[in-house]
Amino acid sequence: VTNIGAYEYTSPWPLPGAVFNAMLDATTNYVTVKVLDAQGVDPMIYLVMPRVVGLSLSIFCLTMFFAVVALGSGYLCSLLLGVSHSSLGFFMSSVMKGISPADIYNLLAKTLVSGLIVGAICCAEGMSVRYVTEVPQSATRTVMRSNAVVFAICAVVSLLTYL
Repeated sequence: VTNIGAYEYTSPWPLPGAVFNAMLDATTNYVTVKVLDAQGVDPMIYLVMPRVVGLSLSIFCLTMFFAVVALGSGYLCSLLLGVSHSSLGFFMSSVMKGISPADIYNLLAKTLVSGLIVGAICCAEGMSVRYVTEVPQSATRTVMRSNAVVFAICAVVSLLTYL
């Protein structure tokens, strides 16, 4: 087993989860990891990679959903308040004129890269916990590191996109 403390596998112990780490549930224990390793399957790729990619795609899809709901509710509010009497087609063409290709690349980079890195941080923390009593500390570290990384990624991507 590579990169997850193989030297510590001396007895069956669960890899407990918390927050996003909970994905690595009770089936991810010592025996499962040893069986995967014996079959030549890297447990990090088999257990972690699908979760990291899934989180990244989920964040992207949720961002798209939020954008559609925000634009739709903005249009409905403008109609209900009598601020605008334009058609939906005119509203959408106005929105599309305001969006540049740089905005689209910015959104893609922020959502996909943040999702990949946050997923990796969460899974790494979940795999590093040795005892159930370490779960709260792991969850706190995961949230703090993930927040810091997301803010840093968003700042760097925005600077690179718009400067």
